[in-house]
Amino acid sequence: CETCENGVIVDNDTDNDGVCDADEVAGCQDQTACNYNAAATDSDDSCTYVDGICETCENGVIVDNDTDNDGVCDADEVAGCQDQTACNYNAAATDSDDSCTYVDGICETCENGVIVDNDTDNDGVCDADEIAGCQDQTACNYNPAATDSDDSCAYLDAIGECGGNCTEDDNNNGICDSEEAPPCPADLNLDQLVGAADLLVLLSNFGCGENCETGDVNGDGVVAVGDVLVLLSLYGSTCPQ
Repeated sequence: CETCENGVIVDNDTDNDGVCDADEVAGCQDQTACNYNAAATDSDDSCTYVDGICETCENGVIVDNDTDNDGVCDADEVAGCQDQTACNYNAAATDSDDSCTYVDGICETCENGVIVDNDTDNDGVCDADEIAGCQDQTACNYNPAATDSDDSCAYLDAIGECGGNCTEDDNNNGICDSEEAPPCPADLNLDQLVGAADLLVLLSNFGCGENCETGDVNGDGVVAVGDVLVLLSLYGSTCPQ
């Protein structure tokens, strides 16, 4: 490598490695390094090494395979909920994916990582605590403890019966007008007098043997001699107003 310049010998192999300075190739000479250069004749302290955890060496370049630097290689990451107070906590999760779910603290329960809604009608009363009943305060069977209406409400009828079907009781005697016996059964023509006209009405229906609506003075369901006798016993009487 030496040359003679103006009578002076010049050393052109500064590091005395047998490679002339002009032919030196700087690079990494450590075969364990990622960027090892087999052609390098002179080390330039440029060697790089994988971290032994997730990094790999590809074509002399170190590739980082742990994007979030948590010590778990990207290929081994398990996404999931990492909050132990959450319903769907995943003990195997290494990377949070914002999927955590939580019970509402009222009626919801956590079963096998799934939130179960135990308040079907969303009224703030858990299904197990619901009390079915009438919630209408105007009803006669109003239940102040009821939390869920069951369409059972009943209302007073004309005679004060809860849930009854009596619509009229004009004389307020506690008997529905439809069930009242006629005040004067022998007054068949409704002129307030028992007389010949009523007898004619009875005789026109005489012999009716079933479900007789007109002429059945004694209320036995038929129009017969018994009705005639009752009418004659009342003949000439007036009916109460």
